[in-house]
Amino acid sequence: MPRSALPDTPDPFRVMPHAFRESLNAFLGEFGEAAPVANLAAIIRLNSDDPANRAPYGQGHLLDAQNNALDEADYRALVREHRAVAGPLGELFQRLDLDALASDSQVYAPAGFPVITVPAGLDGEGRPRGMVFIGNGGGEAALLAVAYRYEQVTRAAPRPDLPAVLRAIRARIPVP
Repeated sequence: MPRSALPDTPDPFRVMPHAFRESLNAFLGEFGEAAPVANLAAIIRLNSDDPANRAPYGQGHLLDAQNNALDEADYRALVREHRAVAGPLGELFQRLDLDALASDSQVYAPAGFPVITVPAGLDGEGRPRGMVFIGNGGGEAALLAVAYRYEQVTRAAPRPDLPAVLRAIRARIPVP
């Protein structure tokens, strides 16, 4: 499907940092003392202690989210704008009976369309790449099924040495 068939959407990078920070802080807050970190600021501090291992590609998105100055009223107004502009995408999902669309970005997430990024291998410089899939509103289960199938067919994710990673994490973070 040509990109021109998809509706435009306002700039998601004004909305997503605010939503990420607020959602992550609320999620971590649900765990109280059981969480190894309390909020996004603590994650940034932890990553700063060992950037080569914890944030080898930088913390740009985390810092953007932490420092985002958008207030709740402006955030809600932008979400309404996104939903109004991206509304035809839902009609496209219905008309073509789609479970997911492959995309090059998460631009429709602020409009209420679930988005998932799955590993798609490494780029020419050895950095991870991702394949982005967009689902219809309320279509999280179908979207997860598509993403899972993509992962199983492509096997594009580099396989980390998980025991070594866990040992390194446990050496630096007290486990309750």
